[in-house]
Amino acid sequence: MPRIIGCSIRRMDYVSSTNSLLRAEAELEAAPEGAALLAEYQTAGRGRLNRSWEAPPGKSLLLSVLLYPQMAPAKIPLLSLGAALAVQEALKDLLSQHTNNHLHTDKKPSASMSALQLKWPNDILYEGKKLCGILCESGSNAQNQLFVVIGIGLNVNQGSEDFSPELRPKATSLYLITGNAQPRETLLGFVLDRLEELRLRLLKEGADWIVGEWMPRAGIIGRCLTVSESSHHRNSTPPKIFTETSPNLPRGYITGICRGLTPEGGLMLELMNGSIITIYSGDIL
Repeated sequence: MPRIIGCSIRRMDYVSSTNSLLRAEAELEAAPEGAALLAEYQTAGRGRLNRSWEAPPGKSLLLSVLLYPQMAPAKIPLLSLGAALAVQEALKDLLSQHTNNHLHTDKKPSASMSALQLKWPNDILYEGKKLCGILCESGSNAQNQLFVVIGIGLNVNQGSEDFSPELRPKATSLYLITGNAQPRETLLGFVLDRLEELRLRLLKEGADWIVGEWMPRAGIIGRCLTVSESSHHRNSTPPKIFTETSPNLPRGYITGICRGLTPEGGLMLELMNGSIITIYSGDIL
């Protein structure tokens, strides 16, 4: 089967948002499947829940890729989890290369593969700090074909001074992790390769495998989590959440024991009274 992802790569010095531009082109059928859009800087970069994405020019990997997934619309949220798996593997490829390059030097490699962890629904952390965010946006073109734009924002060569004081305790970069500037072109190649592997596996096996592979890399089963409730569905009559389960939390947050993910990628929490709720959109604190 011929390769699709990475065959068409467009580079721009700056753009409002790689996701927004590629999505508009997909709606007009002006971009082929697998098209990749890379920018040095975004004037209106976006994360999830309409947040802005902070990235100084030339130090991040700001990438969007267009897919026409052959999957049920209800399964589309799994693509965020699948993309996180793919990017995590690409990061391991790069960090492994970095480690091998320092095996015969006096400098001890500082990167640890085990410190890379996935955070529901679409972040990649290193030692608890955000290294990468993923934003998947779906739509349809004039032929009513479903498409998904996978947006990736990955911190590559930022120093601590490149993050705002507010973000410094929460964010990291490959430069801060390894102590060396990292080749963005090499990383781009790894990411595109892993996304192509994801595309081929989805065609062959569907998406049901994603949850099973994502969960062990997140390490959240059985843990007590506090989650913002952007969107949820209650499977049973709820308790008075903010007085019985989390009296010190502001309204909009909920605490419970993680019991896994639904087949569509929703986060299942068990509350104090034993009821289970599913969070479909939110953030783990």
